[in-house]
Amino acid sequence: MKSQETTKINRQKSHTIQLLNRSLLAILLSAACVTPLMAHDVKTVTLPADSIDGLAAAIAEAGPGGKVIIADGLHQESGTVLINNPVSIIGEPNAVIETATTAMEPNSSPPFAITPALHIQGTHDVAVERIWFRSPPESSSSTAIVIEDSPRVAIRNNRITGLDFGIFVERGDHAEIEGNRIEKIDKHGIVVINGQHARILGNIITETGAFGIWACDYNGECKFNSMSQTFIGLILCRVGEDSFEMAGEKMDGAYDSANGWLVAHNEANDNFLGFAVDERAYNNYLIGNAASGNELYDVDFVFNTHDNILVQGPFSGPLLIHVCGDNNQVKGSNVTFSEDSCDPPN
Repeated sequence: MKSQETTKINRQKSHTIQLLNRSLLAILLSAACVTPLMAHDVKTVTLPADSIDGLAAAIAEAGPGGKVIIADGLHQESGTVLINNPVSIIGEPNAVIETATTAMEPNSSPPFAITPALHIQGTHDVAVERIWFRSPPESSSSTAIVIEDSPRVAIRNNRITGLDFGIFVERGDHAEIEGNRIEKIDKHGIVVINGQHARILGNIITETGAFGIWACDYNGECKFNSMSQTFIGLILCRVGEDSFEMAGEKMDGAYDSANGWLVAHNEANDNFLGFAVDERAYNNYLIGNAASGNELYDVDFVFNTHDNILVQGPFSGPLLIHVCGDNNQVKGSNVTFSEDSCDPPN
């Protein structure tokens, strides 16, 4: 009898557990069914071709979490468009934004004035994709995009030509700058002033007057990029407090020099200097990068840097390396060392 009672109790327990599991499954399935319905509530707004100063209104109409489609064709913007809510701005093939923001005066000196076409400020989770930013014919403009106080912003597969600057990150953690083509830029292509865990992936940067990529702050990734016909292809460094200003106010300099960056599998060709580690940069890793045709060095570790590591394998191509600083290490093969002096400049 006791055995039969025990069996009956165990069956009741099993049945109860099954009912609970079914109830839980029903709840999960119900939640899963709700999610696609919620996605339909996201508003999509199309900015038609030949628009003039229409982007700000389209962003406002789409609302937080919305999407703005930039239609094929030309769009003209005479000033800065502020983006202060999460939104996706996606260009159709051949969507062009001509930005007429005020360019720097010729032969300007720091702090350089930055006036962005898109100013992503005080928000998060913004995406800008597949748009060609350029200056109007026979003129020059300032800057394509500034990310300020906004984490998790993605700038992907855009084209930026004929501006003073390309993309700035100023306090934008987890920024993702991927697959962009940046060319014919007067000064710098991509500048990460302050932005932890930034990812700069697969960009093509060519014909910039100063730096292709200028990376500061820490724990970023810079991989599979191509820099050519620049002064310095990629520099790990620190942006100074007097480097840039926006709306008449100086932008913060980098809170820390570049450290913890992974710089891997990039190419730097036909620059004055390929890769530079400068201005007290430390604890960075340069792995498997390629360089050729650079006038000075392929890689330069400057006298005031320390504890950086370069690893080069036989398949990455030869590098001419100038090593100064404290405990900067070069490992692997296929490298030639310059014997130039490490004395600091006068």
